[in-house]
Amino acid sequence: MAEAVKREAIAKALRMPHPLALQVQVYIGLFRPPNRGHSVDRVDRLLQELLEPIEAGKIRRKGRDWPAPVEVWKYALEQVIEKRSTLRLPLKDHNYLFEVVAGQSDKLEAEAEKKQEERLKNQPRRPTNPQDPVGQDAGAIAEKQMEKMRQTVAKRKAKEEADREDQASE
Repeated sequence: MAEAVKREAIAKALRMPHPLALQVQVYIGLFRPPNRGHSVDRVDRLLQELLEPIEAGKIRRKGRDWPAPVEVWKYALEQVIEKRSTLRLPLKDHNYLFEVVAGQSDKLEAEAEKKQEERLKNQPRRPTNPQDPVGQDAGAIAEKQMEKMRQTVAKRKAKEEADREDQASE
């Protein structure tokens, strides 16, 4: 049984994306109790808990799915490893790592949204149909509206005139 668990743990470790392999090894060490080694069962469980969201490319935090590509995991693992001297060790779960992943994902989404807004803001706007005033200056819009009003008034006057002529001929 122990051999099967060891093989499973090794297989999971080998499935880790290459850029994360060394960092995951160091990170798993943060779970090691002082003066003792890990049990193979625990390493297997910790790897499985990490491997699932890494392979899925997302994590679920605060009721939301956060995109988590390998680059986000790499950043998050680096942050946790760098802060190990301030963490309460041994770690009990992956919550702190997952919070860092969600935070980085949120930051990247915000940056992408800001870039998209800037692109849209700086992109010249063109109306998709001639009746759509988007992208035109206020003077041009006002002029078009005035022209429409003049045409409407002219049509009413012409209709009233035609109605008067019809009444006069009766």
